[in-house]
Amino acid sequence: MLAGWLALEWGRVPEYIGALMTGTSALIAALAYRRTVLEREREQAHLVGAWVVAGADPGHQVLYVANRSDASVFDLAVTVSDQQPLALGELPSLTTAQADLQDVAPSKTLTRKLSVETWLGFSMGMTWFTEITQLPTLTFRDALGRRWRRDSHGDLKRINVRDVKAHAVQASYRFPLWGRVRLSIGGRPPERGAERDDT
Repeated sequence: MLAGWLALEWGRVPEYIGALMTGTSALIAALAYRRTVLEREREQAHLVGAWVVAGADPGHQVLYVANRSDASVFDLAVTVSDQQPLALGELPSLTTAQADLQDVAPSKTLTRKLSVETWLGFSMGMTWFTEITQLPTLTFRDALGRRWRRDSHGDLKRINVRDVKAHAVQASYRFPLWGRVRLSIGGRPPERGAERDDT
């Protein structure tokens, strides 16, 4: 029985298996390459951060924004709790900027208690306090023009929204039967004297 099974004609099945294995290997290589590219894109952004340190007076805090990468970052906007966003046009490489903040909401303190009672009547208790501070929210543009956002939990995410500011779109079309048709979207219509006639 076994000799008959080994003697079967497999036909093109080994070719199909080989093609499937080759395709799977190519897919795995492409995914590994994509992951490497994404990690390289995030390399500079990982080295930019912001944090707040309590000052000497109550309600006074100091904001630090650091760029530990080897290239400048641009268009920084930092928001601390309920304060107005602070803007910085450029932060050169290997520098730290600081700003004094007033009337910042104090950090929250979380109290935790643990008590254990044994069957012999002994009991033990422990209390500890944890100070919870939220990190500032930071948005910036890296040296290659990619926009990034670091939220109040420290998570870094790329912003894929393009900043396109179009005040008005104007177009002019010539149709054989109707003549010239002019369109103006999102702005004032073109002035009569400013129109060009491309005949």
